[in-house]
Amino acid sequence: MILSELLIVSHMAKEATASSYALFEAGLVENKVLREICASASDRMRSIFIHPQLESLVSVGPWLIKITDLNDTIPDVLDKQGALRGIIISSLALPQLAEQLSWGCIVKSPDDKGLLLRFYTPYVLQHLSQRNDLNGYSALFNGIDKWFVPNMDQQWWPLSLTPALNTEYDKTHKTIELDQALWELLNGDTDVSALLRAWIQQPQSKHFPACIQRAMVHKALNKAQQAGLSRPIDKKIYALHYLSGGNKEIQSSDMTRALEKVTAGNITLTEALLQET
Repeated sequence: MILSELLIVSHMAKEATASSYALFEAGLVENKVLREICASASDRMRSIFIHPQLESLVSVGPWLIKITDLNDTIPDVLDKQGALRGIIISSLALPQLAEQLSWGCIVKSPDDKGLLLRFYTPYVLQHLSQRNDLNGYSALFNGIDKWFVPNMDQQWWPLSLTPALNTEYDKTHKTIELDQALWELLNGDTDVSALLRAWIQQPQSKHFPACIQRAMVHKALNKAQQAGLSRPIDKKIYALHYLSGGNKEIQSSDMTRALEKVTAGNITLTEALLQET
């Protein structure tokens, strides 16, 4: 569903004792817009960068803002700024929810090192929310009724949150401990990471919120696979063309002829495209 529909549905569905919150990254909001939001809603905003080591990053980090009612325009403003990361329905009060979410910002890696994690991005949350066996899971997700995140098409979907399997640890410890399998998933495929670094240098990437850029790279590489490309370099070149120009770019006559040459003989996609120019 689109954001406007989500806000109506979440308002109608939530319990009388629950509240709706918008989670956003302040660093992605224009300074003028952020000042206006802070001036009008400072009493219902909280940073979730509460850890002392993150104090210098509070002004650009993630914040919660309580949504007052259906006439509250701030979520839409944040969405247009590309800064909105999630809509949360919870019975927790704003200060308690902000403190609880702060525990997701610094996690432990498999080698017991603390690291900063943008856990609230869709890519990370889709994996993290499915691991209810992790130490720290209940400390992060308890008291949250619904958590909605955007996908690549800016449609909003709910996370599937389940009761934690290990609650004894969370009674005395709140830090999420990543195991090796989850660490490798969150650390990302090297091809994806390399392509993402290349794409974000291009102006076209700025049309997409940072929270979905990695997912867009995954989608582009899948397109390359579907086109019949097998060499890693060919898939990266094809994916970059898709990320730069969408379906129009990869369905162009030049690309079509180039793909035919790649599949017909021992030639790279780059060489084939050069022959078409």
